Amino acid sequence: MAKLDIINYVPVHLEKIQLKSCHHGERPTAVAGQALTIMSGDEPLAIFGWHFICPGTVQLWALVSEKTSEHKKSFHKVCRAFLANGIGPVGARRIQFSVRCG
Repeated sequence: MAKLDIINYVPVHLEKIQLKSCHHGERPTAVAGQALTIMSGDEPLAIFGWHFICPGTVQLWALVSEKTSEHKKSFHKVCRAFLANGIGPVGARRIQFSVRCG
């Protein structure tokens, strides 16, 4: 199982990520607010960000790489850790997440 790390987002991650086909037509040029990156070595697998929409409620967003399918178990494990440990300490009691369906 590959070792994946969660690190603070830096703009070069957005330049390097190979976006999954579900992001077709999207190519953000900047990330606003708080964000973290899931890395496999020096390759970004996902960029997760969040913002508070009201006290205690966080809206999450994510940009995911095609390479996540090569790290299914590790990626799932690190995402769970992010949700459990990354968001909780900032005071979130409710997490909302939007997913593109088509």
